[in-house]
Amino acid sequence: MSTSEPPVPATPEGPSTQSPPERPGSLLAFVIFLGLLLGLFAPVLRSGRLLASGDGTAFFYPAYRTTEALWDPNEFSGFPVVGDPEEMTWYPPAMILSRIPGTWNAYVISAFLLAMFLMYRFVRELAGAWAGMVAGLVYGLGGFAIWNLSMIPIVHALGWLPGILLGIERLRRAPSRRWIAWTAASGGCCLMAGHPQTSAYAGLVAAAYALLAVASRSGERLRVLRDLSAAGFLALLLSAVVWIPGEELARRCSRADMSLGYFEFFSFAPDRWTEFFLPDAPGTNNDPALQRAGWNDRDRDPWRLRTGMTYVGCLPLLLVPFAFGSRRRGVAWFAAAVVVVAAGLAMSGTIPHGDLVHRIPLLNRFRVPARHAFEMQFGLAMLAALGAARLRASPPSAATRALWIVVFSGVFLLALRAVARRAAEQGGDEAVRAFASTAGVQVALWLATCAVVAWGGHRRWLSWALPLVLVADLASHAWFGLWRESSPSPADFEMPEMVAPYRATLHEQAQRATTAVRLHRNRSTIPENRHRLWDLPGAHGYNPMCLQRYAEFYGYDSFGRVKRAVKDRHSRALDLLAVRYVFAPADWRQAIPGLERDPERWALVETGDGVRVYENRADPPRAWVVAQ
Repeated sequence: MSTSEPPVPATPEGPSTQSPPERPGSLLAFVIFLGLLLGLFAPVLRSGRLLASGDGTAFFYPAYRTTEALWDPNEFSGFPVVGDPEEMTWYPPAMILSRIPGTWNAYVISAFLLAMFLMYRFVRELAGAWAGMVAGLVYGLGGFAIWNLSMIPIVHALGWLPGILLGIERLRRAPSRRWIAWTAASGGCCLMAGHPQTSAYAGLVAAAYALLAVASRSGERLRVLRDLSAAGFLALLLSAVVWIPGEELARRCSRADMSLGYFEFFSFAPDRWTEFFLPDAPGTNNDPALQRAGWNDRDRDPWRLRTGMTYVGCLPLLLVPFAFGSRRRGVAWFAAAVVVVAAGLAMSGTIPHGDLVHRIPLLNRFRVPARHAFEMQFGLAMLAALGAARLRASPPSAATRALWIVVFSGVFLLALRAVARRAAEQGGDEAVRAFASTAGVQVALWLATCAVVAWGGHRRWLSWALPLVLVADLASHAWFGLWRESSPSPADFEMPEMVAPYRATLHEQAQRATTAVRLHRNRSTIPENRHRLWDLPGAHGYNPMCLQRYAEFYGYDSFGRVKRAVKDRHSRALDLLAVRYVFAPADWRQAIPGLERDPERWALVETGDGVRVYENRADPPRAWVVAQ
């Protein structure tokens, strides 16, 4: 690694006068990041499984396998796929890789690789290559990115933000058509990646950085404004094929009316500050003892067993104070502002006057305020990198380092005490013992963090110790994520033999089938959205962009639950949708009284493979009046 002092960045304090160090170079950084990701996900890759847990199984993997479709006749009795950004129809990496069989895992890993490498390149422009490596590790392996592996478009979208900022930084320094094109392409890909919420948040961060870039060039403000405006316009133009039909569909979907209660659903609570130091992993995410004990109060917060979204490692937190003591203070304060604002937005449903956020245009169109943890992770990654660069170039005095170690150690001990008390209150002795069995790992990581900073004045020690501890910290959290246990096999997406005859009948008669339950594990229940892969005409689906009028008619809510059509014996919605067969789990008879209490209309035609198949004897009409 380079031993020269990181360059003075082109920030509001003044233009850069040095070139960034070349080591580790871009190729070496790329190889290091790729090697870490392959090692992290090795348990799934070696077993031949798919990195597609949760919504990855139900929605994104089927969407990835059918990206060439603009209209899907097998979902919701016909669905305009072209209007749904989450289908990834126009996202270039998905368009290319999805045409190659067996590339899903490569597509997933490419999202993390993109985030890490572009973050490295952006921070390298500001503080040198070594700091860029630190930023890339924190940004790509932080809790928010790993936690959202099941919703991989989120990771792809956040991966393009540092690419946009890299282009803005280059355009701020000098005019360049090449960097206008790069910035536009990065922005366009961010908008097409498949998650409008993350793209919108990334756009707000990029817009704020662009305003600072314009303000910092007192003699060239018009030129910088012109170049950045051109890049932004081109980005919108490139992605218009996604956001124009997406906006039209969004106005008609089942989530179009975003009530305050629905908007605030899944906000961070202030008492979750402990997760910055003590995430539920390593180990506790899937710990049976904690789950039996009711640890994390799942009834109060259904996502509690999958927390860790805000975790960026212990070491980055301790590096933050040192970011403000260098010539890069302007960048540090920008990153700090991003963290503070994002934290407030993430808690909008749990703090006084948080309902005011619901009145802000653009922000009030998206649920789950907790996803503002994305901007928090970005800001903390920048601060950690700047702090690491200062420690390496001009370390503070030993007394200053010791002071911050004592302060943060006190906060860490308070977090330990708070979490132990919560475990005792919610789960008793069993939960406390389960927590204690994993807390030792976090304590060891914290001690290693303190050692790195305490001896931060030794350049050679810092050069290898800091990355090593950082990787160990982040990997220990990511390693115990839900993806390890819930990644499916490719065989889980193959059509069961018993379904094939029904598919042939449905195609011949231009009729449909549906399932009586939501996202059941048994493939023979034709769960959403695997039936899309089987070319099975269906009235059901799993998609938040389902048309509101269809959802009301069918009795479907935005989470995919069937409320009325199957359960209400008086409903004739299935007749009008030409539903001939209903597939239901054999042990869920109590959940489908509409089928059990009307034997003249619904005849049980097959029982086997854990499934009961009912046939509609009402001779439903052909609802497809035109060729699709």
